[in-house]
Formats: sequence, C-alpha cells, structure tokens
Amino acid sequence: MSFNFSPKIVQEGLILYIDPVNKNCITSGETAYKDLSKLKSDGLLVNGAAYDNSFFPNIKTDGVNDYINANNLTTELFKNNEYSVDVWMQINGVNRGDIFNIKEFISLPFNIRHDIGAYIETSNQIYIWTRIDTVLNQNNGWSQVSRSVGVVPRNTPFCFTLTVNTSGRISIYINGVLDNNTWSLSSSLLNIIDNVGSDFWIFSNRSAPTTPSFSLNGNLYNFKLYNKSLSQIEVLQNYNSLKNRFGL
Repeated sequence: MSFNFSPKIVQEGLILYIDPVNKNCITSGETAYKDLSKLKSDGLLVNGAAYDNSFFPNIKTDGVNDYINANNLTTELFKNNEYSVDVWMQINGVNRGDIFNIKEFISLPFNIRHDIGAYIETSNQIYIWTRIDTVLNQNNGWSQVSRSVGVVPRNTPFCFTLTVNTSGRISIYINGVLDNNTWSLSSSLLNIIDNVGSDFWIFSNRSAPTTPSFSLNGNLYNFKLYNKSLSQIEVLQNYNSLKNRFGL
C-alpha cells in the first residue's frame, strides 16, 4: 500500500497533513495547499501567508494578519471526542501569536463562542486555553482555563505536540519529550456543536468569523492533526520521523 506521506508517521486518525517539503502539498507561488492525509481537505494561505524555501520549504506568516485556513474540520476532528495537534514550527518576532485555533460561533439557542487554542506569549512560553462565552457579553457564561508550558526557542525550529483524551486530560510535548501531564479540560468544554464559523485556523486567532487576530510571526514546517489522542510512543514516533530534517 502506498501513502502520500512518510509511512514512519502515525497514520491512524490523521485528518490533516501539511508538509511543504512534499511538492504534492505546495510549491512556490501557490496560495493553497493540498492536504496529504486521506481526508483530502485542502486549504488556503490567507492575507500574504506564503510558501518560503529559506532553510527548507515552509509556509511563512508575518504576524500581522496572515493565517492558514484549513476549512471546516470540526465534525471530523471531534467525532471521537479527543484530538492531537503535532506541529514543527519556528517563532520569529516578539509578539503573541496563536499556533492553532478552533472557534465555533453557535447561533442556537443563542450566540455562543467556543474557542480552543494554543498561543506563544512574549515570555517564549506556550499557553493552552479554552473558553465558552456569549459573543455579545463575554461576562455571561465565561469559562476559561489556561496553562503555560516550558520555554520554547525563538528563531529555531522545534516540535510542539498537544494531545487531549476523552477524559479531557491534556498532554504536552516539546521535541518529543513530555512537558506536562496533569492538566485537564472540563468535559463541558470538549463538546463542540458543529454549526457556524467552524473553520480550523493555523497561526492565528480571530475576533470574528473572518477577522484574524494574534497572528503568529513564524514558519510552519510540518502540521499534523488527528481525531485521536496520540500515545507517548506515537508522539515520539512522529518526532523521530522528522527530526533529521532539523539536525536533531
């Protein structure tokens, strides 16, 4: 059996795979990428996010309003009520920027916004957070949890992996090494109803369905999204499959 991605990478549950090194994914001058997973959910580079071949091929964003729109993956992503994000990236600049953002604008029974994301703070730490609030009154129904993880490098590629299991337990890995395994989401924050505005954004948050905010100044070297919680062995497998690219 043949695959559009390295057989060394964990394949089970893979619903989005972006690898700019693979010319079947994206090449110079293109403003869209081809999803290399079996789901084939292709996406767009928005507001100047662009293919870049410095160091080696990547998608570069400038931290102003660039982002990568992976389209509506919410139903597929949460079908098992667990997920994983696995990304090789580089941070440039000094401002806050989001690594990924899942945002729902649910219209019934009333306007609710549900966010899950991870962002880089100016302290070089990654913060993981989620919230539920009403769009018109953020003090009504507000619920937020946040956790910082170890300091990560700037201007140097690194691997960040986040897994969430069905109990809401979050495990965070930096370069394949477990950083934290004791933080949990409330189960009520896991259940997202697919309704309106459920596009999955990479390297940006948004203050409205189509308005970017907290865009990341960085380089995306590889991005994998799973609708399963990767085990520690699987996280290390993914890390080992790509680390030689970065001289690690």
